[in-house]
Amino acid sequence: MKELILNEINHGTTLQKLSTLTNQSEKKVGVILRMLENDGYVIHRFINGEGVIHYYFTKNLDQKPFTIMPTSQTTRALAIADLHVGVLNDGMHVIDDVINYALKNDIHLVFVLGDIFEGLVYRRPLICENLEEQINRLFKKWPYNSNMVFMMLYGNHDLSIMESQHFDIRKRLAVRPDFIDLGYGVGKVQLGKDLIWLQHDLVFVKQPEIIRDARIILKGHSHLFDIHDNIIGVPALLNSRFHDDVISTGFLDITFIQDSDGYTDELVVRHLPLLKGFNVASEIVVPVKTPKIKKKI
Repeated sequence: MKELILNEINHGTTLQKLSTLTNQSEKKVGVILRMLENDGYVIHRFINGEGVIHYYFTKNLDQKPFTIMPTSQTTRALAIADLHVGVLNDGMHVIDDVINYALKNDIHLVFVLGDIFEGLVYRRPLICENLEEQINRLFKKWPYNSNMVFMMLYGNHDLSIMESQHFDIRKRLAVRPDFIDLGYGVGKVQLGKDLIWLQHDLVFVKQPEIIRDARIILKGHSHLFDIHDNIIGVPALLNSRFHDDVISTGFLDITFIQDSDGYTDELVVRHLPLLKGFNVASEIVVPVKTPKIKKKI
């Protein structure tokens, strides 16, 4: 089976094709691919606008942004943040509804902006008393769909797990081929000619600075929906009640509208708060004003 998979990747293939070819589930194929990477094979991947994962070999060892290859001049994605799995009223209470919303609206891409787990050091009411329970809760409640991809940035709560228990939570989530690891604190995704920067404050930890000429930044951590210039604050999927207004919960439905050169000229941002039962509370058209980056990425 190993030689069969390697031969297919050598010619370029998709997750679905590998699953059919090997008669294994897509999750199982994801585990096999991760094992091959651990063995030293340099496997690169990208997704298209329909959420199809493609695999191929690359000899370029430089770390690159994760690539989304648009299939039209509009790309629609969801942005969620601060699920805090394991705490009371965590995002797992509504993740199934969020995914159903995506599927009903033909959305295949989801940006996840950090603090996926609660961790065990913040002393808030927990429904999962240990880390293994938190992990099991995520896998049990977060449905898998072969046409959806989640770009996972990890935040300060996730990092606290590594600091307190010397455990990298990303390695456990890597068994899911629909979970794309973007690292801790700062990640980047290339959409057409643009970089989309993802950010979540790590708190007391020095992290890479986002370049000043970044055109689009999606940011978690604040638990607030907010737009300031090119920075879009993503609210918390956790129903935390940190704030007594509608802007502190829910998720964003974002349409990236690109020009003929492949640059994003405009964003249409729809906010769907928990308190409104996932009805659109606001729709904001955001022009991307900062200069187009002509340098090679």
